[in-house]
Amino acid sequence: GTAGLRLAITEKLARALPGAQVDPTCEVLVGAGGTHAFFCVANALLGEGDEVIVAAPYWPLTPGVFAATGCTIREVVITSEWLQGREVDLEVVLGAALTPKTRAIYFASPNNPDGKVWSADSLERLAAFAERHDLWVFADEVYADLVYEGAHVSARAIAKLHDRLIVIHSLSKSHAL
Repeated sequence: GTAGLRLAITEKLARALPGAQVDPTCEVLVGAGGTHAFFCVANALLGEGDEVIVAAPYWPLTPGVFAATGCTIREVVITSEWLQGREVDLEVVLGAALTPKTRAIYFASPNNPDGKVWSADSLERLAAFAERHDLWVFADEVYADLVYEGAHVSARAIAKLHDRLIVIHSLSKSHAL
C-alpha cells in the first residue's frame, strides 16, 4: 500500500485503541484484500511441517490459507462453548493441541461465523500461553467494527502479544466493499 494509505490505517487504529503504537512503515501490510494479506504474512512466518492451533468455529478459508503454507491445523473448540455458557480453560484446551511443531495460534474476534467476542481476560490468558510456548498469534479482527453486544477488545491491547501478534483487518467488512 502507499505511504498515505498505511498512515491512514495507522491513524484509524490509533483512534480505536488510544495509545497504541503502530509504525506505518514496517507494521502495516496492505494486500489485495484481507485474505491476501493474511496469506502473505502466514507464508512469511510459517512453513512446511509447522502446525497452527485454530480456535473453532472459524472463518471457512482459514484452513486453506495455512495449508497453502505447508502447515497443518489443529482445531480446538472454544467460542461455541462460550456461547453455550460453558467455561473454557484455555490452558487445557490449547495445551491439548500443542505439539513440538506448533508455531502459531489463530482466532477470530468477533468470531466468524458465530459472532462471539473474546474478553480481555481470555486474550490475556491466550497471550500468556503464546508467550510461554513462543507462538505467533494471528488475531482475525475483520469484524471489529461490527459488534452488536458488548465491546470489541483488540488483541493489540494486550502488551504480552505485541512482539508476536499479527492482526488481520479488511475494508470489505468495515466499509461494506
